[in-house]
Amino acid sequence: ERQESLPKMAWLSSAQSGKEKPGPSFNGVIASTTGTGPNYKVFAAIKSTGIQWADEIMDKYLNAPKKFVPKNEMAVGGLKKAKDQANVIAYLKSISN
Repeated sequence: ERQESLPKMAWLSSAQSGKEKPGPSFNGVIASTTGTGPNYKVFAAIKSTGIQWADEIMDKYLNAPKKFVPKNEMAVGGLKKAKDQANVIAYLKSISN
């Protein structure tokens, strides 16, 4: 069920550590600081924030990416259901090293 909330974002990032798509790997994103992953090439607005992805921050971001980080280039409009946000966060935590 956790992965069911990810289809909109799966084209952007991989769950495999070190495997980059247009965005950085989802692996290890929880507790990381924005823009610090290897080969981080996209989303200058996010990279410049220095946000550390704690659960509550990720939840706010997933709800409304462009509102949370103005000039954000994320194509996904957000996950409006709290259950979907919680599922994504749980999944991201489950694949973190």
